[in-house]
Amino acid sequence: MDDRKLRVKLLLTENRYLDLLPFRAGKGNAVRYLSYKWELPLENFITAGNSGNDIDMLKGKTKGIVVANYSPELETLKNNNSIYFATQELAKGVLEGIEYYTSEINALKN
Repeated sequence: MDDRKLRVKLLLTENRYLDLLPFRAGKGNAVRYLSYKWELPLENFITAGNSGNDIDMLKGKTKGIVVANYSPELETLKNNNSIYFATQELAKGVLEGIEYYTSEINALKN
């Protein structure tokens, strides 16, 4: 990559796959683009993931959900107050996280 002057992000997924992404690409950048395009604050977005290539999306200003079947590299996000770790896997974990955030919002309204 250096020989060809290519700028890339290297991500380890599931502790065994090496992902090479263009430097300016990624899920976090995609969410920030949508926030800009739709003129909505990042705090109004909920993101969900289960692997290392989701880290940049989950660590932003969004409300994050990590589903129960997550890969070990997401352990480092456990201390982040804006990331909910679901007890259920896959889509059920996403729905659990959405329920968590919507009930939190409803509690603030009352």
